[in-house]
Amino acid sequence: MGDDIKSLEYSKRAYDINSAMGLKEKAAVRLSQMAAAQIALKQYDEARQSLIKALPILKSAGNLQSWAISCNQLGDIYLQEGDNTSAASYYKSALEVFIGKGDAYNMSHSYQGLSEALIKTDPAPAAEYLKHYIQIKDSLYDSEMLVFDTRELLLSPVFAFICLLRLALLVYNESATACKSTLCPVFIRSWT
Repeated sequence: MGDDIKSLEYSKRAYDINSAMGLKEKAAVRLSQMAAAQIALKQYDEARQSLIKALPILKSAGNLQSWAISCNQLGDIYLQEGDNTSAASYYKSALEVFIGKGDAYNMSHSYQGLSEALIKTDPAPAAEYLKHYIQIKDSLYDSEMLVFDTRELLLSPVFAFICLLRLALLVYNESATACKSTLCPVFIRSWT
């Protein structure tokens, strides 16, 4: 909670500075940041006011990423307050942008929100949205694990030994140019 209070204070100060400098788009982004802290602090009315003020500025400036994030935030507020129709509308608007940009992380937020907003009134699409959310969540997890597994592989003694054998074979064959294109560029770079 203390971090959310600090975040709100910092974003308010940044908003005041950006506004004073006439930087409307940056000020609108600060309003979105303020709203995130306000939502965390359960200050839903203030967050809604910040977002409603930010949305048209972000859209007219062409900052669709921040606009869609703000739509997701408004969806969260309406969902929290039980206005599932408004929540679904904002989540759908955000989802269109995130699909267009290929932003899986924020897309998952929209899908999850849509599934929660529609579960009572329209369960079939809600289930489909939930399925998409789970697929994205799992793929994000899997890609993080792949990065982790790759790091582990790079650090393994067996991998290092295989790379050294390949390097020895390349050197033996007097193929200096091939050394640069070997599957072990990490080791070669560290030796040169």
